[in-house]
Amino acid sequence: MFFNDCTDNSPQIIEEYERKYYPKIRAFNYLQRVYSPNTKEQLELDVNNVNSFTFYANFNLSLTRYKTCVVINGDHVGIPEYLKDIYNLLKKNPLQNTALLFSGLNLWKNPDDNQYCINLNDIALGDGDLVYWTVSPNHIFVKNPNDPLFSIIGWHGLEYYYLGFIFWHTRFLKKDSGLGNYGTHSENLNQFFEDKFKEVELVPLSPEFKENNKGFQYIDEEQFSLYFDFGSLPEVVGVDSVIELLQQGVQHYQANRFTQAEQAYREVLDIQPEHPEALYRLGILTEQMGNPQRAEEFLSRALQVQPNSVKIWFSLANLRQSQGELTAAVDAYHQALELRPDSAPIYNNLGYAFYQQGEWDKAITCYKKALELKPQFIEADVNLGNALHAQGKLLPEQQAYYGMLNCQLGESSSQVGDWQTAIAYYRQAIVLQPDLTEAHNYLAVALQQSIPTELKTS
Repeated sequence: MFFNDCTDNSPQIIEEYERKYYPKIRAFNYLQRVYSPNTKEQLELDVNNVNSFTFYANFNLSLTRYKTCVVINGDHVGIPEYLKDIYNLLKKNPLQNTALLFSGLNLWKNPDDNQYCINLNDIALGDGDLVYWTVSPNHIFVKNPNDPLFSIIGWHGLEYYYLGFIFWHTRFLKKDSGLGNYGTHSENLNQFFEDKFKEVELVPLSPEFKENNKGFQYIDEEQFSLYFDFGSLPEVVGVDSVIELLQQGVQHYQANRFTQAEQAYREVLDIQPEHPEALYRLGILTEQMGNPQRAEEFLSRALQVQPNSVKIWFSLANLRQSQGELTAAVDAYHQALELRPDSAPIYNNLGYAFYQQGEWDKAITCYKKALELKPQFIEADVNLGNALHAQGKLLPEQQAYYGMLNCQLGESSSQVGDWQTAIAYYRQAIVLQPDLTEAHNYLAVALQQSIPTELKTS
């Protein structure tokens, strides 16, 4: 995945995908400025100029390590079941000097209406410019001979087939209808885009409409053996509602409205049953609601979808540790560290799992590594002191220092309502510094607060 001159958080999103899916996904920051289509520079620059969009596209292409490429844009939302079928077919039968052309359906919405529509004057996108093709030095990006303001793939020598409809095109759901992706050099092109938005005749995208108009598009190329026609397009769900539902769930969770948060996450799963973020957040939520077994089920399902997710492995390890499943917790922490060997929090929590098993040396090694990665990591520092004390290696003059640190961490845990953790820190503070009055006082409060409400009133 390449990114260039981004003004939003795209680089962070792309890099997160790289961490999750490496080496399947690799991220590259193209440092040279790239001039977009419909700019004077795109028209005039040589295709070998590093600022040319054509050069940029070919440099991207040159770094592939696979035999088949595909052109997909950022506003394309693939239809999962179709893409899975294509992937499975091409994995068993790699393309040989072949191009598979495909299309997508342009989605629209009327203001204040949640129903998806199509524009009768501009129904589909792609019947030759979007394609899977065999990687070759002969099949690279060139300036479009009919309109050099744009770049296309040079198809010479390939055998063509048409694959059908495999994605939803969301360009017209954007506030600017995607015009921000282009320059403004050609007045004719600008007029073309303006006319496109004037000639809009929207009709609801219903199953009946799809079936009655399944043959509307006539493609010269022969249909591929795996073909997805217009009439077989599934219902449009989740193209933009999933993001909204996830945001609602997070807002409810942060406001401690757990029932509403759970409902929002489950609505996401109704749309996309294996959505990893919804599964992950349900795992965190159900643990907090007191159902650790169900939480592990959600986190394990999330890992089946995203096995290279650091945060899911880390959360699963923390869950297992809280349930006393220490061996399983250690295994999960190691999985997380394989993906993020520079993570101080993972080393710290792994150290605590060893500490709970009485493996002091391993615990101390982990705490020291955490502090090496993050020198001002107070929790790791406290845990290191506690482990040294358990071995009888903490100097007397250090005990008062670590006693105060334990008390401070106890206060931090109390402020967020984590009474059990707070109690553990206060008790350790008293062990290290028995005359620490505030630790005794705070402990008494924490013990009272940790009593279930029904027992307090009985």
